[in-house]
Amino acid sequence: MQKVLLFPLFLLLIGFASAQNKEPKKTAKQVLEELPEMLIAQPDKGTDTLADKLINFNLQLTIPPVWKEKGALIFSDFKLPKADHDPIYQSLPFPDKKLAQGIVITMNTIKKTTAEKKDLVLKDVRAHLTALYKESGEAISAKELDEKVASLVSAPESFTTAEGRKGELYYINDIQSQQSNFVMLLLIPGADGKSSHFVDFRYYRFNYESNIPDDMTEWRMFIYPDEQQAYVDFTKKILSTLIIR
Repeated sequence: MQKVLLFPLFLLLIGFASAQNKEPKKTAKQVLEELPEMLIAQPDKGTDTLADKLINFNLQLTIPPVWKEKGALIFSDFKLPKADHDPIYQSLPFPDKKLAQGIVITMNTIKKTTAEKKDLVLKDVRAHLTALYKESGEAISAKELDEKVASLVSAPESFTTAEGRKGELYYINDIQSQQSNFVMLLLIPGADGKSSHFVDFRYYRFNYESNIPDDMTEWRMFIYPDEQQAYVDFTKKILSTLIIR
């Protein structure tokens, strides 16, 4: 019975091969050899829908595809070095100035409130500034240090993602002796009130000056307000794509 069914198929395939005017006539042996490829359709490769998606556990962010291609996700940290190199710098504001030399995006859900997470970030800012004063040989009181840290952190700004998640957004200048960071910290409270979702989105550039300035805020990532605002607006568009599953 099987031979009876295969024989008409065999004749059909031979007829199909013979009917191709532009192709040389194939022998029965050639048709049999090509039979597996002719019967198994090869699907067309569609667009990669994850080419611009940064995913970490239950969080998803949409970023420029070139970032995904050139960067690397290590645990909850997405690292994109050489942001001032081609082709990455062309995806950033003021591409001719090449303001950012690298980007680090950290996003996660943690068992800490948004206030506790913010305090952890500010603790790092304070430690970095303390080390900078120590390196410069300058003394600073605890009160002065608190005031300096406060001047580097913006007041919370209400922020709503495209899917309707509400949180608070902070702008933070984190200054170190060898590197300056501009951080946009998005904090969204968890449903239980005891956890939080966050995105720590930071741009950085390296400091090559050996002399620490009298006013250390001169080492901020952005000196000019229009440059900072352009990066803020650009980053907000990315942060608005945050999806929490």
